[in-house]
Amino acid sequence: MFDWIRNLTKSAAEKQQELLTAYVDDELTPAERQRFEQMMAGDELLRAEMERQRLFKRA
Repeated sequence: MFDWIRNLTKSAAEKQQELLTAYVDDELTPAERQRFEQMMAGDELLRAEMERQRLFKRA
């Protein structure tokens, strides 16, 4: 019921981590996936973290 309040108080880093996890778990819509891939294109650290999570998930 109060999820929208919780979302308002999340930091940008928390939101980015949630997106990253959803991306690795293939839970994003095509539009969300495209936006996230555009974010990664401009952020080397985000790409590295995504690769780290993918490797961890495969282990």
